[in-house]
Amino acid sequence: TQTEEVEKAVEAALEEGYRLFDTAFNYNNEEAIGCTLKRWVDAGRCRREELFITTKLPHIGNRASDVEKYLTTSLRRLQLDSVDLYLIHVPFGFIPDKNSENPAKEADGSYVLDNTDLLAVWKAMEQQVDLGHARNIGVSNFNIAQLEKVAAAARIYPATLQVELHAYLQQPELRACCAKLGIPLTAYSPLGSPGAKLHFQEKYNFHYVGNTEPDLLEHPLVKEIASSHEKSPSQVLLRHLVQQGIIVIPKSASPKRIKENSQDEVDINSCCMSLIFAVHYCVCYNIEFFSRLGFIMSICLHQWEGDLNKKSPNENQGPMMNLKMKLKVFLTILKKSIGNTPTRLPIFVDKTGT
Repeated sequence: TQTEEVEKAVEAALEEGYRLFDTAFNYNNEEAIGCTLKRWVDAGRCRREELFITTKLPHIGNRASDVEKYLTTSLRRLQLDSVDLYLIHVPFGFIPDKNSENPAKEADGSYVLDNTDLLAVWKAMEQQVDLGHARNIGVSNFNIAQLEKVAAAARIYPATLQVELHAYLQQPELRACCAKLGIPLTAYSPLGSPGAKLHFQEKYNFHYVGNTEPDLLEHPLVKEIASSHEKSPSQVLLRHLVQQGIIVIPKSASPKRIKENSQDEVDINSCCMSLIFAVHYCVCYNIEFFSRLGFIMSICLHQWEGDLNKKSPNENQGPMMNLKMKLKVFLTILKKSIGNTPTRLPIFVDKTGT
């Protein structure tokens, strides 16, 4: 089962010395992680103070009045009194479905957007630190404007910005912004989401086409550098980020890969670092996820402001809205989010090729 798989992965990670665990309300694995960590602490195999637990406010909870409710639920699932880091998962919000933990849907299948006041949400996040429910707070998937607005208004400064970041998507503008603001950057999908193609094929019956770049782990240059250092491609890619002062949170359920990812004792010379920098194609793999689950059709008309994300007057036109216009607006949003580098989006088709 998924619970057993998560527990085995956490056990393997703990055995290898991992002490930071990143989860979220939406990942549906908080309970399994919490049970495993509690067993270790109760058995004296590690102390709570040695662990660093991160979880996230869901997109259906991006309202100041709901922050404490969703964090309390996460704490109960994790069997913790507090988390070490609580993040705003995304900078936009959806109206929750009355009968589930998913967003409500419009008649055309798109999700029902909510007005999202990021500054009000951030103040509610700060209150959770005051109450002792979270030791640090931060943000995830924010663009430059949103990050700057929150940082300027914050009483408690963001502890980190967590975004998709890997050799194919190096986020130079966003990284420069974080350096200027003094906000540490955390890279999720640091290996380029190698399981994305298989996941979408198996779960949603979609087949990946469009981009001709190989999986990042199979890139000839990455493999050559790994071979010259007698390391694996994943170890080289992780070290490439770590040497830049970026926090990495690789995901794996394989004990072998979990062990491999922890063994990154390799110093990549400046020449090899420059070669990996040149791999940058600006491929954003997580757009696949948002697109296929209907998020893109929902947010493409959303006015992404730095302090207030609100629905536009035309947002309720639903299927009447021309698809080309939606795509044009979405690409504008994407450009704001990850900088001015031309973006090559992955494309999925079903088995019929439509």
